[in-house]
Amino acid sequence: MSSQQYPVSHLEAYQALVTLLEQGDEAQSCYSAKAIADAKYKDAIPQLNQCLYHPDADVVIDAAQALGELAQGDIESLIEVAQHHPEGDARQAALITLSQHECMTQSDQIDEKNKVIKLLSDMTQGRGQHDTWGLNSEWDEWYDLQYLSVKLYGKTAKEEATPLIKALLLQDPEPELEMALYDTLAQVDLDYCQSLLVQQPSPSLTQLRKITKAISHNPSQAASIVLFKLMTQSQDSEVKIICIKALAERKSTDYQWDFANLICDNEERVQDAAVQALVQLEALDQISMANLEPLAMRKEAANLSRLLDLIDQHPDAPSARFIQWLSDTLLSDSNKSNAASPHSLLFEDLNQILKAATIISHQQADESYHKAFNRTLDIAKDTKVSTAKRIQAIHLLGHFKHSSGALLNEYRALLDEKHHDVMIRQACFESLNHFAKEEVYQTLLMAHVLDKDAEMHLITGLSDNTQKECHHDSATPLITGAAQHAASTSTLGAILENEQATQVDKTPLQHEQNINNMVARLEQDFQAYGDIVSDHFKAADKLDLNRRKIAKHPQVPNQILAIRSLANCPSEFAAPLLIEALTGAEPHLQVELFNTMARLGEKQGTGLLKNAFGALANVMYHADSLTKQAATRLLGQLRNRQSLTLILLGTEDEDEAVRLCSLIALKTHMLAKPFSQLPLLEIQRCLQRCLKDKAGGIRKLTLPLLAHLEQEEDVVSLIECAIYDDESQSVAADSLGFAKDKALNLLAQKLPELKDQAQYLAIRLTGQLLAL
Repeated sequence: MSSQQYPVSHLEAYQALVTLLEQGDEAQSCYSAKAIADAKYKDAIPQLNQCLYHPDADVVIDAAQALGELAQGDIESLIEVAQHHPEGDARQAALITLSQHECMTQSDQIDEKNKVIKLLSDMTQGRGQHDTWGLNSEWDEWYDLQYLSVKLYGKTAKEEATPLIKALLLQDPEPELEMALYDTLAQVDLDYCQSLLVQQPSPSLTQLRKITKAISHNPSQAASIVLFKLMTQSQDSEVKIICIKALAERKSTDYQWDFANLICDNEERVQDAAVQALVQLEALDQISMANLEPLAMRKEAANLSRLLDLIDQHPDAPSARFIQWLSDTLLSDSNKSNAASPHSLLFEDLNQILKAATIISHQQADESYHKAFNRTLDIAKDTKVSTAKRIQAIHLLGHFKHSSGALLNEYRALLDEKHHDVMIRQACFESLNHFAKEEVYQTLLMAHVLDKDAEMHLITGLSDNTQKECHHDSATPLITGAAQHAASTSTLGAILENEQATQVDKTPLQHEQNINNMVARLEQDFQAYGDIVSDHFKAADKLDLNRRKIAKHPQVPNQILAIRSLANCPSEFAAPLLIEALTGAEPHLQVELFNTMARLGEKQGTGLLKNAFGALANVMYHADSLTKQAATRLLGQLRNRQSLTLILLGTEDEDEAVRLCSLIALKTHMLAKPFSQLPLLEIQRCLQRCLKDKAGGIRKLTLPLLAHLEQEEDVVSLIECAIYDDESQSVAADSLGFAKDKALNLLAQKLPELKDQAQYLAIRLTGQLLAL
């Protein structure tokens, strides 16, 4: 490659790198070698060859690696490093470079190729008889060299390598080396490798898995056939999994039905691998429902859940016969009568019931539909069922579109803050949002979002001292009375009664001081014992304080859960409701409202959210940090001039997190709008200021945004930021492409003058720019 082929600015940068490579210290030479490799500058090959004899091992390693990326280098010098360098890492780097050399693929460099193959063959055999290198260390570095040589040998050698590999396998090598030998054997002699599978005596299970893994690395069609036979004939689950994954990676659809059959394998991991293979091949749709349904109906329950998943995801509707089978088999009264309640069923049985109900929930409202609905509702209400399964059932209730009327009161019961924890209530809100287009459900959501009946949401143990003082005396009898009444009529009441009975005592123990007084009156001989007792009380006080904090920690109220759930509400009534809730909202509610509006805007657009601008403006001027951060997220969605003004204001905030969130919102605006619709001068001045921010994260985010404006006058400040800030340097090269020549010219001038870390970053940036 001739140097005259490069622009002048590039030549100056190249020359600066070569000068540092030849004349710099160890660090400068290392960074320069890496930069030359990034830039693919082949005119520097003589200098890189010379660095192979550098006294510092790191320079030798980086020079060898650079030559490897260029597929160049002096063969004799690299062989000498691989055979005689005192550092094992340098030897390995030279071996890798030799395997990447262009002579391995060029027909006119046969002699050089043979030299490399001979070297790899020799080193594959391990340490020579009189070679003492590496014996002084705790780890034999020759093992690493031999292991690497075996792997490289398999990529370069052909059938002539088979006798050597066979001989080495007979020497009982270490497990990792044995695997590498099988890999090489599978590449150079697949037939012999296949014969090992049927030899007598049969290979051990470990050997069988290693041979299968090695064959899976061979990309040929012949190897695929061997893998298919092993997948269908082997009894070992690990062998099956290896074959499934390998065949799926080859993107061959010839085996998709065989994968489908393996969904019914007795081993769960094989089932998982088979499903994943079908997903990877995007072949689920091609397996007809007529084939999936018989598999589900004839196999044992251990495999049924995965088949039900596939059937539910299939684009074709299940047959009426299969729906009836689900109803009769999984949702039958006999199945239910076998246990007092669903919680006594096996976890897998419960899982299958819910999956069957999921499939049926999409059908018409017939007998099977109502049976599935009732079973799902039973599971959702049963407090003895695991919370995870109850949540799954509650979410599923939202899919029964024909049962919205029957569910309203059930939802109200499950949303009782005194009886149900936050996860159950959150699942309820997410589920009932499926019915949000119905007026009665809108009314229910409005009541919770606007918190119109605050007395219904009183929670024992709230941390608000004023509320405690005002309501403690009156609330306790009411709650206790309600608990006693509910205990006689419901399971939930009994749970509440138990909770009330086991509340943490709010009064400290009074006898502690009495015990301390008695300890103090003990004789001198028992002083050590007295100290232990006193220390115990001190430690117990700390533990008790933590216990009280946990016991009194308030639950998340329904108002917040309802607000969060509206982010996924399919109805247009959500946006006006959220805006209405902003009126007089406390800061913690504003955070929830703004975050929900932002998520809603991402899904439905921001046309209905523009009326929130007044509240946003007030927040950006007067609110706390968390509220401002939430507001900037919504401002990023409201892409108008007023919102952009507030975002620019946020970039000047004293809080770093607010500035960062404001920049993220600004980025959204800049990427979504053409420059003609943006106030470029204001944005440029804002970003120029942010580029000098004291926070590294701010500078890193600002640099590509300022470069996005493509203003030549900013190139100097962008480079200054990149070479003095490690965080910003990582994104600088891609950002400076618009002014590549000018940037390289500036860097070439600066490189000799810079010191230490700044110079290293500048060298790296130069290589990255030259690579563009």
